[in-house]
Amino acid sequence: MSFLDSEWTWLNGENVGNSPSTFESPGSRSGSTSWRDTNGDVWLFGGRGFSDLIRKKAFLLNDLWRYNIHTNKWTLVHPGSVSTTGGTVEFRDLKCPSPRQLATSCGVTNTTLIIYGGQGKGDKSLGDTWVYFIPKQRWLLLDKSQIQSENETLVNTTSSTDAETLAPVPRSDVVSWCLGERMVIFSGLDQNNHILHDMWILSLKTLKWKEIIYMTEMGKNQSLNILPRIGATSWVLKKKILYMFGGNTKNSSFSLHSTSGYISDLWKFNLTDFKWTRIYGTSQLETTGVYSTQFNSSYKTHPGSRQGALGWVDSKGSLWLFGGDGLDRLPSGTFKQSKLLSDVWRFQIHTKIWTWMAGSSDGEADVEYGIKGEATSEALIGGRCRSNGWTGRHNKFYIFAGLGHDKYNQDGYLNDLWLLDVNGILNSGKPVWYIVFFVFCVVSIILIIVALSLFTKDKYSNSSLLFKSRYDNDIKYSHLPTTGD
Repeated sequence: MSFLDSEWTWLNGENVGNSPSTFESPGSRSGSTSWRDTNGDVWLFGGRGFSDLIRKKAFLLNDLWRYNIHTNKWTLVHPGSVSTTGGTVEFRDLKCPSPRQLATSCGVTNTTLIIYGGQGKGDKSLGDTWVYFIPKQRWLLLDKSQIQSENETLVNTTSSTDAETLAPVPRSDVVSWCLGERMVIFSGLDQNNHILHDMWILSLKTLKWKEIIYMTEMGKNQSLNILPRIGATSWVLKKKILYMFGGNTKNSSFSLHSTSGYISDLWKFNLTDFKWTRIYGTSQLETTGVYSTQFNSSYKTHPGSRQGALGWVDSKGSLWLFGGDGLDRLPSGTFKQSKLLSDVWRFQIHTKIWTWMAGSSDGEADVEYGIKGEATSEALIGGRCRSNGWTGRHNKFYIFAGLGHDKYNQDGYLNDLWLLDVNGILNSGKPVWYIVFFVFCVVSIILIIVALSLFTKDKYSNSSLLFKSRYDNDIKYSHLPTTGD
């Protein structure tokens, strides 16, 4: 058992796959999009899975939910159109985005939630932008006049632009970052199933798009050119430094669960100079994970290639990675079959070291639910991908739903919500470097005390010779009576 085994908590949801939604919790799903505001509310939209309609197969969703971190409660904000309540008097006349998965979302607290693109009916990529006005509780579709691009000169050869609107072409499964009042997107899958190579920024105030003409450190080395991808993991630091890990560089691989296009490189993008820099990994595809032992920081350890993983940032500014669909410690074999992963990794930016923190080094790990609401060493999250994740206070990480294993080890769509508390390992826990530093300090203090003691003793000996007469006059000596001889 690792230290973090005891920090897993199954908060709510079902332990059986393909569960329908209720008024108290969303149904099982994957490929949803979510955004957390500064109030502690998480807004969850769509995906592929199950609503309150009783169906045998999963379908595209367009319901909107709100989860409150402080109360651990779900609230149905809008049921969407594929729901028994979607046709009620309260909702039937309200517009809403069409059912979709793999969309992108960001927002402004207490004001708006933005939904862009995604994959709709017939696996067709979408290019519409919807705004949910939180105070009015209404959806609004932005028309072409409202999403005119601010970029007047589009000369980048990587540009994928709608000529009529000067906005991004329809796409799904993009890499995205929320930066307060801005949303940045990179790459994605277009309507022709091609992976795009462009980058855009949307102002959440003006609701206008602008293309980012980025650079890379490529130079003469073609291997340093950034590869377009889908299903990558993203992080944001200081609202201007963007990070991206892994993903799938081949558009046909996901449906076949083939690892042939999976990658494990880590890139940094700076919004001040618009430059991509690779800070870890190579352009090699299908790399297996190197695990060593948990908490053992080494330049040799790193996660395997994957897509559909989750990412969080802790209070120390380190990047955390969970799960996904990809390679564990073993090669994928002749058929290049991917595995559902449950490993947890931490990347420390200043040392550029990946550390395996929790989870299994073997793919397809079983789930152990334990008791709902209780942190226990018996609770272990299983392998899954295309989940949703967000960060709470004091280094608490949340994982919701996805494709994975239920308690019967059956593959399906999930709707369970998990909590991973890493505050102890960051603050109370003592990693190896801390112990080494502590021992060094203790030894140093002991050596200083010994040195001072020897110095004082030597100084006292010399001084006693100089002031011997004074001691003889001031101190009276006498022999103590003895017994024996």
